[in-house]
Amino acid sequence: MSRTFSPVLAAVLGAAILVGGVGTVAFGVGRYGNDISWPQCGGAFPTKAGFGIVGVNNGVPFSQNPCLSAEWQWALANKGAPAYYMNISNPGTTSPSSYGASAAAYALNYATTATGASSAANHVWWIDVETANSWSSDQAANAAVVQGALTYLKQHTAKAVGIYSTGYQWGVITGGVHLGAPVWAAGASSAASAPSMCGTGFTGQPVKVVQYPAGAYDGDYRCGR
Repeated sequence: MSRTFSPVLAAVLGAAILVGGVGTVAFGVGRYGNDISWPQCGGAFPTKAGFGIVGVNNGVPFSQNPCLSAEWQWALANKGAPAYYMNISNPGTTSPSSYGASAAAYALNYATTATGASSAANHVWWIDVETANSWSSDQAANAAVVQGALTYLKQHTAKAVGIYSTGYQWGVITGGVHLGAPVWAAGASSAASAPSMCGTGFTGQPVKVVQYPAGAYDGDYRCGR
C-alpha cells in the first residue's frame, strides 16, 4: 500500500485499456479503484476511481491520518461503495487481544469524529497487517492482536471486516492462522494480473479485493460481482 507496505509506487499499467494520459484506465464502474491515506496528504487524489479505500491511521496504530476527512469525501464521490482501513501491530503487549481491541476502538472513534458516526459504522473495514510495523516473535500473540481488532470492529460496525496483507507477511506475523475473515490481498503486479489472485485467501476465506501498482497510487480490483 502507499502507506507502510510500500512507498508511492512506480508506474505499472498492465494489459488494461488506456485512455487519455498516462495512468488513466477505463474499467467497469466499481470494479477497479484506489486506496489512499496519509502519504497522499497535500497531493492530488486519484481520478476515475471506481471505488476508494481510505486509511484512518498515520501508518501505525493509535495515530491519525490528518487528511481522513478530505480523503473520505473523495471516496464517497466515487460510484462504488467506499471502505476504511486501520493499521495494527504488536509491540509486545502482555494483553494482545485487549491491545488489538483498543487499537480498533481508537481507529473507529477517530473515523467517527472525522467522517461521521453513520459512515464509520456502516462501511466495510480492513485491518492492515504488515511486517513494516512492530510485531512480537510470538505468532500466537500477534494473531490474538489481530483477532482482538477484528472482534471489536465486527461488534461495533454493520458491514464486513477483513484483513489486508500478503500470504508471506501473514505467515511471518501470525503463522498463517485462519481467522475466518475475508481478504484484501496485496502483491499483484498489474491491473491485468489482479483477477488471477481472487479465490481463497491466506485467512481461509475468499479474497474480496486485490491490490496492484497503478502509477503514483495503489490500485485495487474487486473480485466477483
